[in-house]
Amino acid sequence: MRDANPVYLDEAILHIVNPQGVGLVLSEVSLILADNRHLDEYLTRHISNSLQDPRTRAARFEEIGTKTPSGLCAGLLDDSIDLVQGSQELAQHLYAILEKDRRTKGAVLAVCLYRADNYPNIRFMALLKVDPSEVFRHRVSSDSRGNKYIDLELDTEAFTHESLQKCAFVQPLHPRPEYDMMLLDTQVRNRQRRDYADYFGEQFLGAMQYFDDRRRT
Repeated sequence: MRDANPVYLDEAILHIVNPQGVGLVLSEVSLILADNRHLDEYLTRHISNSLQDPRTRAARFEEIGTKTPSGLCAGLLDDSIDLVQGSQELAQHLYAILEKDRRTKGAVLAVCLYRADNYPNIRFMALLKVDPSEVFRHRVSSDSRGNKYIDLELDTEAFTHESLQKCAFVQPLHPRPEYDMMLLDTQVRNRQRRDYADYFGEQFLGAMQYFDDRRRT
């Protein structure tokens, strides 16, 4: 899974989760990636780079439950839940956690479905917490039917060396695999207890580290 290459986005949708700013702003439709080459490249590059990051670890959901992030991930990957609906509920879960702690930064949550040439017939999901930076400005737009969506206005020269701090890459969960995801969560509260222990991996995803073997695919 870590060695996915090259990565291609099937679908992507963005939501704003910023309790200290504009609040929770949910997209009502997924992005038309063919019309936004720079954003497609930006998200794809982050997926590839974060998978290769040595801090990214294999992890497993503690349980898969209905209406929890784990269950939403399972449904999004097996097509029983629509991307718009499922990603909105994921954003609501993350927003509720961020709202409780004013120390956490607001962000854009990107939910992406992607494939890779070396994993034929498998679709993966990426959850990317994109923090505010000088690299992009989010904007709220509407399509021809009046559906609201969020996208990013990117400084294409600046994002080359930018790296994410919190993201997860989930593989199909039916049948249940040996491990469920590759998880990057670098803001650590207790390194002796758990390498990635923080609100993204623990509170939001309900995940625990499964094993630490960077060569694992």
